[in-house]
Amino acid sequence: MFRKRPRLKIVIDTVNQNQKENKTAKRKRKSKNSKDNLIRMAPNEKAKRPNCFMAIQIRNPEIHKNIVECQDKAILKHKLLEPHVESVQKAHITLCIANIEWHEIQEAKTVLTETVEAKLKDLHGTKIQFTGINTFNGGKVVWVKPSDGETELQKISKILKESLLAAGLNVLEIERPFTPHLTIFKYDYEAARKSGRDGKTAMKSSHLHFQEYQDFEFGSESLTSVQFCCMETPKGEDGYYHRLHEVFFNKEMDG
Repeated sequence: MFRKRPRLKIVIDTVNQNQKENKTAKRKRKSKNSKDNLIRMAPNEKAKRPNCFMAIQIRNPEIHKNIVECQDKAILKHKLLEPHVESVQKAHITLCIANIEWHEIQEAKTVLTETVEAKLKDLHGTKIQFTGINTFNGGKVVWVKPSDGETELQKISKILKESLLAAGLNVLEIERPFTPHLTIFKYDYEAARKSGRDGKTAMKSSHLHFQEYQDFEFGSESLTSVQFCCMETPKGEDGYYHRLHEVFFNKEMDG
């Protein structure tokens, strides 16, 4: 007479088999979706404040000259804007921000170099045209718009974020839509406090001070390199951020 297999054993075997199948299915889904979802991954909320950023430096003297003229005219209309001027010496387009520990700096440099050389070198010489003015945060940030070349900037930003995240580096604000911009005024609470002139109201109505620049062409910049910059170290003699690394799209230009 055959002994019946205990029902409990059958149930346990079934559950174990289902668990194995579920894990296998999850691994397959994760593998399939990881690349697509990389740019949307939160940085594990190590969420520290940013201390570094990747950027395109804006060097064209014509753009600098036109921005300074625009800033001066706005200040003549409203003196309270003066403490919130962004120096053209710092002119750049931020591609992504990050919190990079000092022991991770070499890794970030390597990622930047390999990414530019493997995926972005064809963008060398791309023209970025700057036309018109826009604002963020209810007027607290005033910026010049890249009218031509925005698609290329979007591509660079996305690829850099993907590469840095894949290397396990702490890229911040990856869920925020990327809007390429060249900042010319930014509300600075400390500067306002020290000057005794708040300027918040002036900034909120800043769009009124730039109406004549809504379609103004500030000039164009040719893409030559991507920079890895630090926010926390002193700026250089040229007034620009401290460059931890710079990679040129055309290696022959790399001095």
